[in-house]
Amino acid sequence: VKKAKEFKVEVSEELVEGEKDLEACVPYVYFIWAERIVITFEGQTKEVEGGWSGTGFIDQRGRFITARHVIEPWFFAPETELLQMANVIASNGGKVVAYFKAYSSSGDVISFNSSQFKCSRGKDDVRIVDGVKIRLAGLNDTDYAYYNTGRAKGLHVAPALSANLPRGAKLSVLGF
Repeated sequence: VKKAKEFKVEVSEELVEGEKDLEACVPYVYFIWAERIVITFEGQTKEVEGGWSGTGFIDQRGRFITARHVIEPWFFAPETELLQMANVIASNGGKVVAYFKAYSSSGDVISFNSSQFKCSRGKDDVRIVDGVKIRLAGLNDTDYAYYNTGRAKGLHVAPALSANLPRGAKLSVLGF
């Protein structure tokens, strides 16, 4: 993983009025790296490398917000044997915790784990396959996760505004 200082963020010179504040947003956007997973089942614990990544940001209330599929990928059509095993264990009374580091281009680094996050599992599909319970989540309106960092500032988030954007509205997207 590259250090946050090595990330270069470029902002176009063709910014329209009101978008000059885009540069002020950049320090609150983070590259997320999954360092490791700790799996516990029936009294046994195994630690394995993580290896996936994503993007997240801190909002004005100090919440670190990202996609649930970054925090709990084992519930989203797991493609690797490790994630399939993690799904089965997490769905059948075991514990799966992923440990992350998040890097901002400002140089800030945050460490956290998946058990710190709040998310919605209400629309997950829980089923029995070959006598084993599994949980499958979808990339729908519940694919979000957040935790409170305790920080005092971040990006202004307006969910009501995003739900009512007019067709053709100009958007700026930040991420890694």
